[in-house]
Amino acid sequence: MVRVDGQDTKLFYAGSVANAQMTMHRNYPHGWEYNYGADNSAKIFSADLAITPTLAGFTGMKGAITDDAQINGSVTLSLPLRFN
Repeated sequence: MVRVDGQDTKLFYAGSVANAQMTMHRNYPHGWEYNYGADNSAKIFSADLAITPTLAGFTGMKGAITDDAQINGSVTLSLPLRFN
């Protein structure tokens, strides 16, 4: 669910059609759509996120991943602000 100041809205990224859900694309600016392509200006922006981790392939992991593999990692979610 994507909301701005408590109202349902849609997400978009540069060159896309706004949608209620979206896969994030690297190197594209994303935003909350207000009304047919207009950026949203408001105080509270919220979104439910579903994170799907992906491990490196066989070569990157230097072999098969087994049940006793030690996997440790982190992720940083960066939301840069843009002021017009």
